[in-house]
Amino acid sequence: MSVPIPARAPIASGGRLGFERAGASGGRLAPAATRAPTTTTTSPLRCRSSSSSSARLDDREGDSRTALWRDWWFEARNADALAVLAGMPGADVDAATASRVDPRAARAWVPGGVTAVILAAQRDDPASIALLASLGADLDARDENGAAAVHHAAFEDAADAIAALTRAGADLNAQDARDGSTPAILAAFGSRRAALRALIAVAEDEGPSRLDLTLRDVGNATVAGHCAQRRLREELLDVLRLCGPGGAGRLRRGQKTYLAERKALERQLETLDEKRLGTLAKSWGARTTTEEGDDKKTLIRALLATTP
Repeated sequence: MSVPIPARAPIASGGRLGFERAGASGGRLAPAATRAPTTTTTSPLRCRSSSSSSARLDDREGDSRTALWRDWWFEARNADALAVLAGMPGADVDAATASRVDPRAARAWVPGGVTAVILAAQRDDPASIALLASLGADLDARDENGAAAVHHAAFEDAADAIAALTRAGADLNAQDARDGSTPAILAAFGSRRAALRALIAVAEDEGPSRLDLTLRDVGNATVAGHCAQRRLREELLDVLRLCGPGGAGRLRRGQKTYLAERKALERQLETLDEKRLGTLAKSWGARTTTEEGDDKKTLIRALLATTP
């Protein structure tokens, strides 16, 4: 499993995100000595020089305004501030932070690629997410670790942000570039139960095309496997119930990895108590002897027997 996605890095003003305020010189655009002297000469060379100097000043002013806008953009912490900044000339709703070195941070190297959508997901801000979506922001933009906003929301246990990203159409099956974690896998791995429940609710309401609970990370683990390891029993029950017979590992008779996958499913089932196993048996259509009289081992055997 990857190193957890870092929490929101402190965004500092004054150009400390790596942006240079080109052309800023204490408010003076240029010393008087650099100004072209007044003359009646109409030399083409002098005219071109004056025009070029003005263009350079305009470029420097534009660069300074852009850098200042970016500082404000990444400092904005609510939808109202973002709306004002998004309406300014040259605004870029998909602007991303640059990588930087911060010797005061826990990790000196702070990865870049963080957008306003990712920052909103980190602080569990559904209003800002809705605004940015309406402005056409890329909801699935990745940071330099290959994680999208929904991954950050899962790591921060930001259930409201996940709901907002879902409504706006974000890809909930996105797998990060480092270890193939989906948002659901990341939430289960980190025991982010509110985020995990929000994602499971999407699978319940909209089906696997919207949220696929059978995807695996680079360690070949599913959401169910991580839930079992961390004793998230209620969430594990819901995942197995939604995946149906065979579980999240899609256990099928005759497959080459049948024995290993069967053992993995058995370990997951052993995590559940008899009451939850009975609920799952009804959902999977497992044959049980009585309404509530089967012991745990009998229930597990009956559930494994439902394998397609």
